[in-house]
Amino acid sequence: FETYIVSTLIYLALAILLRQLLAGLGWMLFPRKASR
Repeated sequence: FETYIVSTLIYLALAILLRQLLAGLGWMLFPRKASR
């Protein structure tokens, strides 16, 4: 059951990193939309 917990934690971490990465890219590509 430890592997299940580890895989879940890794999945959550990747999801958070991906969301922040996409948010950063969106802010860089569309600064006007982000500021508004």
